[in-house]
Amino acid sequence: MVLATAVHGNIVTISPGLYMPNWRASQSPGAWWANTEVTMDGVEDLSVDHTSSTDKSGIYLFNAYNDWVKNVRSIGANRNHVWLYQTAHATVRDSYFFATQNAASQSYGVETYAGAADNLVENNIFERIVSATLDGGATVGTVNAFNYAIDDYYSNNGNGNWMMASNWMHASGSSMILYEGNEGAGLSMDDIHGTHHFATGFRNYWIGWEQTMGPGASQTVPVILNAFNRYVNLVGNVLGSPGFHNNYQSTLPSYANLNTSIYRLGQSPNVPAIDDALVQTTLMRWGNYDTVTGAQWNAAEVPSGLSPYGNALPSNQNLPMSFYLSATPAWWPTTIPWPPIGPDKTGGNESGLGGHVYKNPARVCYENTAVDTSYSNPSTYSKGVLLFNANNCYESSTPPPPTISPCDINGDGVTNVADVQLEVNMALGIGPCTNTSGTCTVVSVQRVVNAALGGICVSP
Repeated sequence: MVLATAVHGNIVTISPGLYMPNWRASQSPGAWWANTEVTMDGVEDLSVDHTSSTDKSGIYLFNAYNDWVKNVRSIGANRNHVWLYQTAHATVRDSYFFATQNAASQSYGVETYAGAADNLVENNIFERIVSATLDGGATVGTVNAFNYAIDDYYSNNGNGNWMMASNWMHASGSSMILYEGNEGAGLSMDDIHGTHHFATGFRNYWIGWEQTMGPGASQTVPVILNAFNRYVNLVGNVLGSPGFHNNYQSTLPSYANLNTSIYRLGQSPNVPAIDDALVQTTLMRWGNYDTVTGAQWNAAEVPSGLSPYGNALPSNQNLPMSFYLSATPAWWPTTIPWPPIGPDKTGGNESGLGGHVYKNPARVCYENTAVDTSYSNPSTYSKGVLLFNANNCYESSTPPPPTISPCDINGDGVTNVADVQLEVNMALGIGPCTNTSGTCTVVSVQRVVNAALGGICVSP
């Protein structure tokens, strides 16, 4: 989903531009236009219990742009707690999501779908949910960052011994997604509904294990990239469970140590005849620390000779602090190092990982928040429903939504011809003058025209 910023005849200008490099005129690409949109709306400071609801979603953002969910406690949703459906530039942050009604297929925390784009899912707690974040249906440009997932309970196999990844890519066309700073069971990119490309995992701690797992548990692998998931980047992550994982990677043809490896690459469990060696040869790995081999700065794992889309071999072992933040965010607690995870971190407070992991703010909030005793706890592993309030966890509030430009008369996030017409109406006395100066004249019309043409909006 993109924003149309200009239309001139049959030429439409969009923002952002197309992400994937395989768009071409020979395939006759087209566009779909929404009849209605929701912009600049938010859901904040709310506790909601969905356990008696038959609706699919707890909070459903549809045809939405620049909307947000913040400081929400959501309990027992059906398919998902938050559904970003044909939604762009939405933010879901500082919230707590507990359990789903079925703990089965289609039981997610935050799900992106149907062309959702450029959304941010940041600093949330996911407890007893099959998969914390599920990116599907041609999702692009989304950032999942600094979330904490625990007890990813999946009931379909009866004994709960089938581990589900906390971060999951699950439908064709999903690409250009960033996972940064998360703590959870792992990353899985399957081939059930299609393949995914150009995803990046940076400075995450993926353990590849849950304490609920018993003997013979399956899919207990920090990173699973199934067949045809190519051009993935894994940089600066910490992977594995000390004493459990015993093999670096499980690859074709034998796929040895299938459930105790750090990586499982190229397998096609749904169509065994088409395992894919290119998953490994197009994969960029640099500076990941794992509990089997330690830190890997291996030139052979950088596809520098690949054409197209090769990665140049880094000239040193210095890693950026973040791939999407230019500095420590304002909401970050001063008691937690930033960034909290990576091979360059020392003295961390997660044992057995070489000091490379400090607990992220969402995890610290989870561990220090009291339990809501009005709810029973179905798990012997996780805490149960929390008395969650983000204001009690994080030292400073997150920045408010962007201030609306005084030239954006209708408040839809963009200044265009619609705003010019509203200003003209006010100058003609057709509508009430809403300018802060209290005057609506030809001068105020001109300032809106200038802003709509790309100039600076001068305050009235």
